[in-house]
Amino acid sequence: MLKNLNIIFISPSIPRENSKSSDIVIYRHLEKLQKKGNNIFLITFEDGLRIKTPPKEWTVISLPNHKWWFPPFRNYKLLKLIRYWIYFLFFSNNIIRKKKPDVILGYLWGTTLSGFDAFISRRLNVPLCLFYHDDQKEFNIKKDATNIFNHEYQVVKNASALFTVSEKLIFCPNEFKNKHILLPPIPEGYRNLKKDCYDNRKIIYSGLVQESHIGIFNEISSIISNSGWELEVITSGDSLKSFFDNQENRFSFRPFFEKTKDAIDYISQNAGALLVGYPINSISQGQAWMLKSFPSKFTEYIHLGIPIIAIAPENSAFGEWCKKYKWPLYSNTTTSISSMINKLSNPQYWQEQSSICIETGNNLFSPDKIQEIFEMGIESVLRSK
Repeated sequence: MLKNLNIIFISPSIPRENSKSSDIVIYRHLEKLQKKGNNIFLITFEDGLRIKTPPKEWTVISLPNHKWWFPPFRNYKLLKLIRYWIYFLFFSNNIIRKKKPDVILGYLWGTTLSGFDAFISRRLNVPLCLFYHDDQKEFNIKKDATNIFNHEYQVVKNASALFTVSEKLIFCPNEFKNKHILLPPIPEGYRNLKKDCYDNRKIIYSGLVQESHIGIFNEISSIISNSGWELEVITSGDSLKSFFDNQENRFSFRPFFEKTKDAIDYISQNAGALLVGYPINSISQGQAWMLKSFPSKFTEYIHLGIPIIAIAPENSAFGEWCKKYKWPLYSNTTTSISSMINKLSNPQYWQEQSSICIETGNNLFSPDKIQEIFEMGIESVLRSK
């Protein structure tokens, strides 16, 4: 068990309890480390600290986003190196050297502080471990893709381990495959206290909505309209709300809850089924990054024991997982959802799917087991130092 270590986490975003996506996943890992007696040091930009507050138990080293005397920052080796030296010598060197970090954690995303982590790792000869949740190149498939790859290549080259969320998310497999450690998104592990959810006739989707989701929601709403079920979407954005409000009540909209616990409580009380996954037409919609990612909502909601309808392209990481584990409510089309809903209207079938969720959550997505994988990965890196 990791204990009494000085651990530096470097990221432009701030992990918090009620944040979203990667931020809340990373927060859970760091918070568990802190509660075991490890010291967490967060290096981040001061602008982000004006908006978000990290846990008070963490030591924060803030870096200025800009000073008048800073040379320009560009995704070029020399300009990045100059900025890293400035951040190191003027804003973090004294604290970092005084605390003598045992390991550095980073998040492989962006070209600013993802790179500064590798820089400090080299300067202090301290091992670097990276969280790898999405393929950034797929978000920038045009002019920036090559520059992003070259930047990430140098960061990964200096890393000792990459914690990846799926077997398809591998950076340069011919060179770095052995550095990757499969680490599913860690859930909080909330339990559903309402046991008679099978009489709810509402499918709930909760998460960010891409443009490619809209067609899926419309199709599902049409498919289930005659079955007594309805679709509710929990997401954010005024523009999305105006769209949903103009759909003649084919499905309803609810804004994000401020606290994760409130969202879980609402879902537990109102959902008869959950919709999780990625649009089937991800590639044609320019969202190929979804093919390699794994939805953190799945690992979280599975512990509620509410049947989950999983939808994703067959060749996606999530689709391949569903096929590998024979997920009963998986589909790569919307047409089969009608038969799923009809089956879920049967209390016995609903209970069977609920039991599958709970068993799978306990076996494959237990927060304690996932944290153990994470800590064992760091321990292995420290032993080989």
